[in-house]
Amino acid sequence: MNYKKTLGIIVLTSLAIFLSTIFVCYSSWGDICRPITNESIALFLILLPISLFLTSLILLFTREEVFHSWKKFVIGYLPIALILLFLTAGESGGGIGFAAIDGEIISWWLAGLFLIISLLIIGIKSWKLRDREK
Repeated sequence: MNYKKTLGIIVLTSLAIFLSTIFVCYSSWGDICRPITNESIALFLILLPISLFLTSLILLFTREEVFHSWKKFVIGYLPIALILLFLTAGESGGGIGFAAIDGEIISWWLAGLFLIISLLIIGIKSWKLRDREK
């Protein structure tokens, strides 16, 4: 499949996940998510699609090699992030280990790290490809 089509699917899927999570968990219906899951997972389902959306929009204007480098990172990062999220999702206040880390903090950190690392990968790979052309 063409990488631009794949990016288009990622953009639409991340937007759909973001909007559906907002609609279901934070609508005027009340807290539908509370019995099913807790707020840290809902927060992760809001923050990560925003990061995916932004990086996918940037990747639409880069070369295919940049996309493939980023894709390798995503394939490794998402399973690890989900495991960390589910390990801490039920924690509140006390957190895991010696640190006061709970699910909400992990959600913010995982989405933030994803965005920062993605932007670094895109920038570095684009720069290397530009230098190679000269």
